[in-house]
Amino acid sequence: TARYLDDKDLQGDAALSAVKIALPKNRRDTGLTGPEVVQILIKALPLVQDSDLRKKGEKHANDILYEIETSQPPADAEGFVPLFDGKTLAGWTGSVDGYTVEDGVLVCLPDKGGNLYTVRTYDDFILRFSFKLTPGANNGLGIRAPLGTNAAYEGMEIQILDDDDPKYKDLQPYQYHGSIYGVVPAKRGHLKPDGEWNEEEVIARGGRITVKLNGEVIVDADVSEIPTTGTMDGKPHPGLHRREGHIGFLGHGSRVEFRDIRIKELHNEPPPG
Repeated sequence: TARYLDDKDLQGDAALSAVKIALPKNRRDTGLTGPEVVQILIKALPLVQDSDLRKKGEKHANDILYEIETSQPPADAEGFVPLFDGKTLAGWTGSVDGYTVEDGVLVCLPDKGGNLYTVRTYDDFILRFSFKLTPGANNGLGIRAPLGTNAAYEGMEIQILDDDDPKYKDLQPYQYHGSIYGVVPAKRGHLKPDGEWNEEEVIARGGRITVKLNGEVIVDADVSEIPTTGTMDGKPHPGLHRREGHIGFLGHGSRVEFRDIRIKELHNEPPPG
């Protein structure tokens, strides 16, 4: 049923069937569960005309999300929990066909990619991950982004880019690795050579966004002071002041590897200093 949701002639019937199949049949039945089901419901529910069925589908999707949220692994000594289990795409939604798992590593597939998002949403957090680039690789980290939108504008996109590759010689300052795309340029010169693992940390605390690459601060900006229009790229960024959304990897058709993806939420922690 899921593949027919992309066929406009069959969308209505496919959406109706998808929701009916996913819903519990009785009180003892849990219905279909898992992040893949949430992904299908997100596509299907807007196409369902029956308002009662649509409400039941929305409740079921929220129940699945709650189950995923409350079943996450315990935090480590620093308070970080893994977003990637090293084996599956559990907890992720979106372009699940554009990514795979190889030897404990999350891989964005060349000529596929797309946007792979956390099922959960996050507001203030510290995100840490390792990544390895291939020559000319292009990806991105979406933060505070709504599903089904362009994260660079409706949320924020932190560039993940092999910006030393000759094909990127004419980039704008706001397009280099680590930049908040279109809005805040990053300091250059801290990427490791292609094929080596880089360590990145992104801190989102209110409007302050800090990006550290291999131990160096390359972005530190308060985006709440930046208007959503009149930004460096000349385009509207309505999501710049958004305070909550999904985290995702935004593949652009090149192989990039990720591992050690972990997050610490900052709900009750005061800022340092």
